[in-house]
This record gives sequence, C-alpha cells and structure tokens, in this order.
Amino acid sequence: MLRLVIEAISITPVDVPQRATRARIAWKSGSVTDLLVDRPEHGRLTPQLARQRVRELSRLGLPDAQIADRLNVEGLQTGAKRPWKAWAVARVRTRERIASSAPRERPSLVPDQMNRAGTQRAVQLAISASVCTSCAVGFDKGAPPSAANPTAPTTTSFVSVQATAS
Repeated sequence: MLRLVIEAISITPVDVPQRATRARIAWKSGSVTDLLVDRPEHGRLTPQLARQRVRELSRLGLPDAQIADRLNVEGLQTGAKRPWKAWAVARVRTRERIASSAPRERPSLVPDQMNRAGTQRAVQLAISASVCTSCAVGFDKGAPPSAANPTAPTTTSFVSVQATAS
C-alpha cells in the first residue's frame, strides 16, 4: 500500500555534529520528508569522556594503574560497563595512540630473602656475587619425577643476586 504513495527512500549515515541516520522520503506528490534519527554508540566502545580523561591524565604523567583508579573514583566505566583496570587504560591508550609519559614500573619479581639466599649460595660455591647476576638454584625433595613416579615433588627457586663490593 505504501508503494502507491512513496516514490523513493534514501538513508545516509551522519557523524557530524552527532552520530545519526538521515532518512529522506520522496513522496509521489513531489514533497520530501527529512528525518534525522539518533544512532546509539557501539555497545562496547569506550565513552568519549573516558577517552578524553585518559588523554588528560596521561599528559600529567600518571601510570595506567593510577589513571584507572582516578577513572573509577570519577564514576566512569569502560565500554563494557566495568570498572577500570590498568590493562584497560593501556588498551585505550594504544587504540587512541595516546603516549604515556609515566615511568615504567618494574616490580621486583624476587623477594629480598631470596636475594640473600642467592648471595649465600654464591659464597658456598666460591663465586663472586657480581659474576652471578641471576642464578637458578634447584633441588629435589625425594625422587625426581619420572614415568614411574610423575607426582614426585620438585622445587626450583629462582634468585637474583645483586653485585656486592669486594
């Protein structure tokens, strides 16, 4: 029935000044009706305000974990409607090509007591701690694992030895 009164319909996307779709209906009578219908943002797209805050906080030199904390305090969520984590901030920075001026945090992977144990091991082996920058000290408790005994306990400790002045 509508084909009797509609000549043509054209649909075009519009992104500026807002994300919308323009529908133009040409009636057989010669008149034209223009409609502008808002299009929702992509379901998991990071909100524009959050992307802007990541950009601003990165310029201040904050690391990703602190940026995530600030975004959570401000009540902003990710595109998936979740709280911010450091990895999510890093992903937004990568996608939006936002440089980070924060110094890279490299947490120590080895506790201090293991460093002392490594130094003691270097002394026991009569080697200089400055030569041994990273040692793997392994020892077995009981029989080594084998096809006959695959559940035999084995422990390997990795220690990092810092150079000491001699």
